[in-house]
Amino acid sequence: MTNYLKPFIVTIYTAAKTKELILRYKLNKDPNGTVELREVFWNFPTETGATVTVPPLLVYADLVATADPRNVETAKIIYDEILARHLKEN
Repeated sequence: MTNYLKPFIVTIYTAAKTKELILRYKLNKDPNGTVELREVFWNFPTETGATVTVPPLLVYADLVATADPRNVETAKIIYDEILARHLKEN
């Protein structure tokens, strides 16, 4: 979203059921793996295209929750460049 960080853990949110993805792509559980699959839990349209991401507020919240200084710095960039303008509209 900002090209400022490379994720340590890649979280993939999908409308497909996690079990279906595991079977389709023959994924194996790895306790030391860096990919996690999550089901989409929101019910509104998101952007489409090659760079589809989750809602910016979710990215912001995930980054802040880590308390890692670099992640928090990136969260501030997302807030300043994306979220703040939406808050000002209302």
